[in-house]
Amino acid sequence: MSRRGMGALLLGALLGACAPEEPTPTLASAAPSARALPPLAPIASADPEPSAAPPPDAPRFDPGEAIESRVTSLSAWPQLALQEPVLRAHFGEDKLPFPLDVTMTPLPEGRRAYLVRSTKVDARPEILVLDARGKVLWENEWPFRGVTPNLRHLALSSGPEGEVAVYWHDATGWVASRMWNGDGTILVDYPFLTLDNCDALSALYWPGEGYLVVASHLGKARAQLISLRGKLRWPAEGVDVSSGHTLPSPVALALDTPGSVVLLRVGLARDGGKKSPQRVLASRLDAEGKALWPTAIDVGLAPTYSTKLGLSPLAPGVVAIDLGGRSFSLTSGGVLAPR
Repeated sequence: MSRRGMGALLLGALLGACAPEEPTPTLASAAPSARALPPLAPIASADPEPSAAPPPDAPRFDPGEAIESRVTSLSAWPQLALQEPVLRAHFGEDKLPFPLDVTMTPLPEGRRAYLVRSTKVDARPEILVLDARGKVLWENEWPFRGVTPNLRHLALSSGPEGEVAVYWHDATGWVASRMWNGDGTILVDYPFLTLDNCDALSALYWPGEGYLVVASHLGKARAQLISLRGKLRWPAEGVDVSSGHTLPSPVALALDTPGSVVLLRVGLARDGGKKSPQRVLASRLDAEGKALWPTAIDVGLAPTYSTKLGLSPLAPGVVAIDLGGRSFSLTSGGVLAPR
């Protein structure tokens, strides 16, 4: 069955009836409008099957984690700046309501997806998908219609065929996501975890495996992987990736190999009390959620913990770490070295 066909089955099984009608998202294509969706239903059990692998001759699309920044101008986002009139129309103001929170994830064929949010209370976020020249392919001015209000800690990722996924923690305790097809039509909503408290979310499309999300809260962090078929890969409660007292900051994610992911977070060393200096800790998981290092690796003193740590693939089996002026390489074997 095709991905879109599977998405349709998931949509019917999980989501059911429509929510009250709101303005229809504007699509640049002739694709049908997305439906409003009701509150999420849980996925009950882990996925016993591996995720569907792409064809052997398919190019590997590995975009990495989305880039996020709070901006007072669009000068650092030249493609997005071309669409300033679209953003002004969305926010209903003659000038853009800076500061704006901008999150961007690459898509296949040079496309990019942007999630743009105003810091003003009750302002609706907008999703814009642009081609390589900065032209709007589709936009969605009501990305969360039908979802429980008061969403927090939004994150963004891509998918293997140009899908766009937004993740959130809501007032009912769900960590969940909504995914759109490459033409802007809603594919499905995915529940990941239930957590009473959440201070930050991180998300990553994992080629061949699925969608990884990590929720951080003071003292702990939990991770969940949903397969490309839309089923939980790990236990329903997720996998505890705290390994040392985790502080309430986003966990940085990067694939060091096709079958493993490195997680970088701010916390306290395992033998440290709550008054110990804040440290940057690295851990590594395989696609089954198993820890590949016996203990977290202490990278060094942390910058201010509210800052997202820099983590990116450097070479096969190696990731690069940037701690605001201090740079390191970390191998899959756990060898840490300054750069």
